[in-house]
Amino acid sequence: MAFLLYTCASRGDGSRTFTRIGATTLVGNRGPITCYLHKHGNGGWHMPEEELLRRCAVEPADHALIVDLNPQGSVSLYRLKDVWGYSSEVWTPLALRLEPLFVNRIERNPKEFKQEFHDCDFDRDAKIVHEFLYLLKRKDVWQWGRTGSVNAAVLPPGPFTYFLKEILAQDEPSRGFPLEALGVVRANVGASP
Repeated sequence: MAFLLYTCASRGDGSRTFTRIGATTLVGNRGPITCYLHKHGNGGWHMPEEELLRRCAVEPADHALIVDLNPQGSVSLYRLKDVWGYSSEVWTPLALRLEPLFVNRIERNPKEFKQEFHDCDFDRDAKIVHEFLYLLKRKDVWQWGRTGSVNAAVLPPGPFTYFLKEILAQDEPSRGFPLEALGVVRANVGASP
């Protein structure tokens, strides 16, 4: 999995061209996620896409952070829309809200395709997905959890409930799910569940 920074430029037909700038590091000594969680301390926090891009030292209106979920195979690119964290002194599980752009798209030359693409080609039927990861603090530096054949964040009730409430409040309300039981307040008070 790679985190890639792209510029976004408008085209004459109203679509946008995404051009790869390069890979970026989100954690470590000065990574944008690391700096943000230091500011917010222990407990739950939320960093929307605009804040993440500002902390990458780019203009949010002209850039996007794209997650390449399959760097060595088919084209599976997702735009990082939100990051939620639930921090403690040495462990921070994260929930990433990802907008699918291309899902398992077969290209003759995936590496070349990922250098520049247009939003008119996006997979419009794909739904928002969420990925859970975690950070560990080692020698005062936040790092990604150990990578392996299975890399999952085991969530105790506090972080799990926090992520569930935040995700459900952000996404389309699920029909029949008792959001009120979790304390989720809808932005559109008059909207039907």
